[in-house]
Amino acid sequence: MMYPNYRIDGSTRYILFQLVQKCLDLNLENFSFCYDQEGVYFYLKEHEDYWQLEIKQPDAGTTDLFQIQDDSISYKGSTRKE
Repeated sequence: MMYPNYRIDGSTRYILFQLVQKCLDLNLENFSFCYDQEGVYFYLKEHEDYWQLEIKQPDAGTTDLFQIQDDSISYKGSTRKE
């Protein structure tokens, strides 16, 4: 079984759900931000029934892919740059 390279903690999970709601309120189809202290980049993109979340860690060369739907975040896979 594969596991994500970046662990989404409770506060980050809360922030992500709040951002999805704000994007819906503002009619934004995508949004990105960076945790400067960690060098982690978050990309949210709206799809028909869910939001896609990519978490990129350039220093580690990894990208994790998640799906946000309703009140859940589901891990979908990872890639690693060689």
